[in-house]
Amino acid sequence: MSKVNVAQSGLLTGGEGLFVAEPAECGETMLEDHPLAKLDAEPFDREDATLLAAAHTRLAASGGVDLVLGTDAGQALWRGPPEDLRKAAYVSCVDDTWPDGSTEERAQRVEVMMVFSYNAYISEGPGRYQIVYPIISKANHTCKPNALVMAPEDGPGEIVSERALAKGEEVMVSYLSNSDLLRPLLQRQSLLRNGWSFECCCPRCTSTEDDTRRFRCPCPGCTGSCIALTARDTLETTCCDQCGFHPSQEELGTWANQESEIEALVNSLPDSLYSAWAKCEDFWKAHPLHGLAGRWKRSLAIRTVDDAMDADSDGERTELEAELEQHKAALDECLRAVFAGPSSSGVVDGASRSVAS
Repeated sequence: MSKVNVAQSGLLTGGEGLFVAEPAECGETMLEDHPLAKLDAEPFDREDATLLAAAHTRLAASGGVDLVLGTDAGQALWRGPPEDLRKAAYVSCVDDTWPDGSTEERAQRVEVMMVFSYNAYISEGPGRYQIVYPIISKANHTCKPNALVMAPEDGPGEIVSERALAKGEEVMVSYLSNSDLLRPLLQRQSLLRNGWSFECCCPRCTSTEDDTRRFRCPCPGCTGSCIALTARDTLETTCCDQCGFHPSQEELGTWANQESEIEALVNSLPDSLYSAWAKCEDFWKAHPLHGLAGRWKRSLAIRTVDDAMDADSDGERTELEAELEQHKAALDECLRAVFAGPSSSGVVDGASRSVAS
């Protein structure tokens, strides 16, 4: 099953991408792609050289190294820019953990690490594996995706459309999680630069407005938003997108202080979950379309999933599941606002995203 073609992309980053071969409806599976290889994610998460060496040994024993390095599909995957600093770190890791390997064997280990570093998707659920796909891994990034990658621990991965797609459109996915897509512009750019060595030039990242920083209009009865402007040393916003009200300097100062405090609380979750609860809930009620509000509701949803699994009774589980749906609805509302933008009707109405992503 495939409704995509591989072709040269017109993005500034160059290279290949995936394009719609046949029109697709919203929520349609456009591609099923069997993994090329998968590697334990824990060594990368913990940045543990010894665990990484052991995982590489298991990958070699399973034939995964040969598939990554010895096939056309594996050779077509990106290895990163020529002067990538992480390559030096991987060389040091291999030299320290495998001093008896030949020069060629050590170079192969470094190359495999680079392939996984730039092309792998974290598996669904507990995220135990990094999975490289021959076709899915060619999809390019945008902070406003039109498709979603599903990466199960076993079986083929999938690309699912998030809106109706026309023939010839480039299939664009997000390399960032839902939570990271709700981060402000500068934080997203830093994550992409450090993780994938490129500057994102998608419509969200080149806009003069930061769509994750939406403050509710203070005018009574108005449900509009004032959106923060980018490239400003202090908080400045647009006029309200519904009534045209322009916030005062005093109101902007209050919002900036609230934003800074909630950013610190959300970043310290889950340790501060209950101590932060009231302030984060108040911020969500005040500014439900702000990215921080969405990240807060996602944290609550993940916590509620765990609580529901450990529930002592069916009644308690039912209550927690109802609470989970409320948190997910708040997160979805925030995501819709971010992805819709000022001139679109939204793109998140079809395939649902995993709460844990």
